[in-house]
Amino acid sequence: MKPQFQTSTWRANVRDGIAGCAGLAIMQSLANLAGLPIAGVPFACSIILIVAAPQSDTAQPRNVVGGHVLSALSGSAMALLMAPHWWTLPVAIGIAIFAMQVTRTLHPPAGLTAVIAATQSVSWHFVLTPILAGALVLVLLSCAYLRLMRRVSWPGAWF
Repeated sequence: MKPQFQTSTWRANVRDGIAGCAGLAIMQSLANLAGLPIAGVPFACSIILIVAAPQSDTAQPRNVVGGHVLSALSGSAMALLMAPHWWTLPVAIGIAIFAMQVTRTLHPPAGLTAVIAATQSVSWHFVLTPILAGALVLVLLSCAYLRLMRRVSWPGAWF
């Protein structure tokens, strides 16, 4: 079994940190140009997981994209279909966990996507942009970085 977390040199750690910063900066810039919110917090957590543990099942594209989209759907559904109550957020998280487990797309940082969707005034478009679009950009940037700079064969599986 492969270790989930890479032990790296100091130089590689600096490079990975710069890559995470650059990746999120690119995503934020694209969102700003499009006039869209980035929901950067969950994507920042996803970048950390992908760079630090690229072989982890939860860091694969299926999990990154599917986890964020399902969590955005669960959070949006709770925010748009129910009046705000103390239990809206816990139910949204519970639904997101259930949906990710059933579809084998568990991605822990996506829980923050459900939090943002359930606690903010978002429309159903939030699921497509910035979440789906952002997750796809994140996967493409991660693939390019890991293959070019780290020489890591990522992803382990696309689907």
